[in-house]
Amino acid sequence: MLFFLFLLLAACLSSIDSKAQGCGCGINAGVQKEIVLGQEVHLEGSSSGTVVSGPVWSLVAGPEGALITDAKNLSSSIVFSNPGTYVFKLSAICLKEMKAEDQVTIIVLPQ
Repeated sequence: MLFFLFLLLAACLSSIDSKAQGCGCGINAGVQKEIVLGQEVHLEGSSSGTVVSGPVWSLVAGPEGALITDAKNLSSSIVFSNPGTYVFKLSAICLKEMKAEDQVTIIVLPQ
């Protein structure tokens, strides 16, 4: 039984690629963007396959002052109050509880 579970897990892990392809789904956070402070930016994520939970956007790096308008939607907007380099993660749970995630960088220049 343990050997069977190991084979199942190995099959799921072998499908993971650079765009966060998980067991049964994939997540893409979109492309890097550069804006000027005061502009709103639109996150344009996408998913494929079977997503059982999510997607969810979250800030993983950068200064304070980023407000995600709808963190539970593939397409959302962000309003920034400070310049800097921000990294956002889009994550979801796929079949067999495998996590798929991808990151995107947003550079906010001063006015």
